[in-house]
Amino acid sequence: MTLEPSLLECLGAVLAIILGAVILLVLNLLGVPEDTKEAFADAICEAAQNC
Repeated sequence: MTLEPSLLECLGAVLAIILGAVILLVLNLLGVPEDTKEAFADAICEAAQNC
């Protein structure tokens, strides 16, 4: 079974979104500054737009 390159990119973006959400949760629990959390949130949004 072969997958289209765009499908693979989208699956990678979905994994990045899930991993990013987990990282944001951990950063929030650790009390990391807002600027750092915003940078991660921006990266998650960028991954979502690539899908």
